[in-house]
Amino acid sequence: MFEWLSRLLQWDGAPLPPLEAVPEAHAIIEPNPRSPLPHIVMTEATQVQSQRLIEGPNESAAMFHSSTSPKEYYEHTYNILGGVNMDRGGYCHARDGTNCAVLCDGVTAGGLVNCHAAQAFSDYILRWLADYKDRLQPSSQVLSHELSSVFEYCTSPKNNPGGRRQAEGGSATVAVAAVHVSRTQLTLVGGTLGDASVICIDPIREPSVPLAVSPPARATLVSSVARRQDSARDTGGQLMMCMGVNDRIRPFTRRITPASIILVASDGLIDNINKTALSEIIPIIISSPVFDTVPDEPLDSQILPTLQHLRIITRGFAPQPIDSLSCRDMSTRLANYLDWTTQQLQKMEQNYFSLRVQHKHAVRNAEACAHSLKAQEQVLAQPEGDTVDGAEVGAEVGAEAGAEAGAEAGAEVGEAASMQMGAKELEALQTKLAAAQEEQAAIEVQLKMLETNRRVMRPPGKTDDALIIVMRPMSNRMGKTRISSSSSSVRTFSQV
Repeated sequence: MFEWLSRLLQWDGAPLPPLEAVPEAHAIIEPNPRSPLPHIVMTEATQVQSQRLIEGPNESAAMFHSSTSPKEYYEHTYNILGGVNMDRGGYCHARDGTNCAVLCDGVTAGGLVNCHAAQAFSDYILRWLADYKDRLQPSSQVLSHELSSVFEYCTSPKNNPGGRRQAEGGSATVAVAAVHVSRTQLTLVGGTLGDASVICIDPIREPSVPLAVSPPARATLVSSVARRQDSARDTGGQLMMCMGVNDRIRPFTRRITPASIILVASDGLIDNINKTALSEIIPIIISSPVFDTVPDEPLDSQILPTLQHLRIITRGFAPQPIDSLSCRDMSTRLANYLDWTTQQLQKMEQNYFSLRVQHKHAVRNAEACAHSLKAQEQVLAQPEGDTVDGAEVGAEVGAEAGAEAGAEAGAEVGEAASMQMGAKELEALQTKLAAAQEEQAAIEVQLKMLETNRRVMRPPGKTDDALIIVMRPMSNRMGKTRISSSSSSVRTFSQV
């Protein structure tokens, strides 16, 4: 009857080490730098792109780090090649054998600075949880107080990594989820700031009812978000590096069982799930083998998949009980659902931003030709015997071109101004300019068409970065960590 309690009273078969004394309740707590890293699994700070499936020290937790935003979006918006995933976070195994998770969703407008800020926030909060998770008691007042202290410290200048990972001014929403243990029950506790979500999934099937008749589980949105505007553009609050906490923390508590599944996800996933039936849609996704891969059936509707739609495409595949599933399977299925839901939008956005990148290069090319031609005109306008300072002309042109053309274009123009072209070279330059302007105009026509299509025929959902963390309340025996990323890198930690 109390088998699960015995698991909570041991750590890898050995007695738990005693807890260290903690500061007073009003003090800001620093995490213990001696905390063993194998307890913590999180996104890799040095890899700014998506890291795909990340598996922890045991099968009681896993997460999927992906993005449905095309890499061309980041190249056009931030001049970053290869893309960026600004959602950061991870989970840890606390001393009492329970699991905790943190997710920080870097606010989209900001680029790398928000990615680095979200990583720094996650790193600090996870280390704090590894040592002081027991301070999160099932009381709204206590949770608000403790999380306020943690958030205050993790946004301080001391937590800014600086250097190549400068995070000053970076911001992110945050969700913290932990499991509180008492003699008779488990309680999910935590809080959110902004639109990151915490969801509890509980089995509801009676043993006598076939899986084909009854849903295998029911999902409940535990966290809440208050937006000042009825729009996803309003994040509902955020942490701001070196600037503090913006808006009010929203704590939550919910009784759970050892069979419960805890899902912590960014809006990149949640905004692509039909809210009218979220409680049944999520269990269908995680329990259906259909989503072991991205379904072949295209999503043609102009709305997000409905409960009825999902029942149709999963028909013929018996749903699996969630207690038989690994966290790896559940996180992967949610990620595949996300790719399936947004695949049409991804293609549209990829085409659009690819064209925007081409347009940017075409504009630069046309400007460079125009400036070179202008430099030659200055050369020809000089009285016979006078010379032109190519460096001076190049500097003037570079300044006129601004940041887009940059010093490189100015240097090329300066070199062209230093030597006088003949009639044939000048004619060739004029032809090159005309071709560049024609290419720019053609791309602008295509862009207008695509912009119209984006407004009128926009597919359902939204493209965004996503982090999906799935965990059970209690950890299994500690093993080894394998992290599978897009580059197939593997990291192994020694056994605890």
